Amino acid sequence: MKIYSSDIFNESWPKLTGLYEEEEAKTITKWMLEDLWEITTTDLILNKGIPYANISTLEHYILRLMAGDPIQHVLGYAWFMGKKYFVDSNVLIPRQETEELVHLVITENPDFSGTILDIGTGSGIIPISLKARTAATAITGLDVSSMALSVAQKNARNHNTDVYWIQMDILREYPNNRYDLLISNPPYVLSKDKVVMHENVLGKDPDLALFVPDNDPLLFYRRICELSPLLLNSNGKIYFEIHEDFGAEVEELMLRHQLENVTIHQDLNGKDRIATGIKKPSSRLDGFTF
Repeated sequence: MKIYSSDIFNESWPKLTGLYEEEEAKTITKWMLEDLWEITTTDLILNKGIPYANISTLEHYILRLMAGDPIQHVLGYAWFMGKKYFVDSNVLIPRQETEELVHLVITENPDFSGTILDIGTGSGIIPISLKARTAATAITGLDVSSMALSVAQKNARNHNTDVYWIQMDILREYPNNRYDLLISNPPYVLSKDKVVMHENVLGKDPDLALFVPDNDPLLFYRRICELSPLLLNSNGKIYFEIHEDFGAEVEELMLRHQLENVTIHQDLNGKDRIATGIKKPSSRLDGFTF
């Protein structure tokens, strides 16, 4: 038995308008049709016939979406820099701003062949992406969550990528090695911002990877800056993804911790999003132990 793609599309997307704006509901419905039947926009225009099989799966997808599950959890994957990554409720769903972070690292280090540490690696998208696009000799992903690291390891296997993983609470410990690049997209959303967050994010992405105390929004940035003399080789670089409201504060923090050429980069929406800095060739803090 055959059904027609445009009919299914037009029956499905209105069911999502209670949670999503119309255009977003249509986009999400297209993703589901592509996942289940490899339907393209052209196929919809031509009203391509598709087999009835998978209709029950589509109905299940819609029910999950209506219950508040994000589409990436429903499908079981998200796209990042053109590649598909497994995601679940133990890790953040990859976002455009983090793609911009990775793109900046690659652009500023075209002939890079050193070592990289990603702090708060989550699903592993940053180290896996950089391993595929640089000549880094070794890349390490660090996270406090064993469940997140399980997701990262699965993604590394899926992409046949060699990354070293460390489970560690960076607020209490730190690795013994030094690195040429230190990258982090740490928790930076204030707890008070929960009230304005979309329902599909709140309660679905892990709080551990999102929120910081309202009275200490720079908690992770301060700790990583404090550790930078121990973690970075001379002339090593730091790349932070940051909260749009705290660019000036992060810049001041980095300068206070002996980092040079500190720069705040704006994202595609014109918001402060990435902070970068370079370790001085010979910091007076080298060798200091915390």
